[in-house]
Amino acid sequence: MANLLDWNTLHHKVQAYLDPENGIDKPQKAFPILMVATLLNVSDEEAEDAITDGSMDRGVDAVYVDDRDGRNSIHIFQFKYADTFENTKKNFPSNEIDKLVSFFDDLLDLNKSLEKTCNPILWNKIKEIWAALEKSNPSIEVHFCGNTMEMQNGEKERANASLSKYKYFNVHHHSLDTIVNYFVERKNSVIDEQLQIVDKDYFDR
Repeated sequence: MANLLDWNTLHHKVQAYLDPENGIDKPQKAFPILMVATLLNVSDEEAEDAITDGSMDRGVDAVYVDDRDGRNSIHIFQFKYADTFENTKKNFPSNEIDKLVSFFDDLLDLNKSLEKTCNPILWNKIKEIWAALEKSNPSIEVHFCGNTMEMQNGEKERANASLSKYKYFNVHHHSLDTIVNYFVERKNSVIDEQLQIVDKDYFDR
């Protein structure tokens, strides 16, 4: 179970992404950019461009269409950021599952009325998604991402079941535990790579 050290580790990373001059003036706005950049290994600029959160977002907080190296992966995110350690002990909210399912029903039905029910940023992303779906081997990766506990088991099962009715969907649940573990593993990987470089330089002398 995540502890105060875990929360502080992530919180300091989120604080580093604050940029009040560009409207990223609170952790709830910085966290999505950090997580899109980290989980998808994209630049901060690309991550910021993926954000769709706001009024009329249809339950979709970020969209990234990944076509790198022959991929055709469509990443859809919902985020929740707890600004105190005590609140990280709460479960990821499940109140927008139905809103997300409704969005996917319209999206996969090529419902043009979506333009009237979503914000302009999301509408542009929807057009990107439709273009990606016309290509071969698409996959849709749905991420429920928060520095909290995962959804309660019953709600997690409901989310998975609601989205599994669609083909080519994969659902990912990211909690404070798994997020911090990801950063630790990535740090260890970098250290290992640096040690290998040092070893190689030593033996190449």
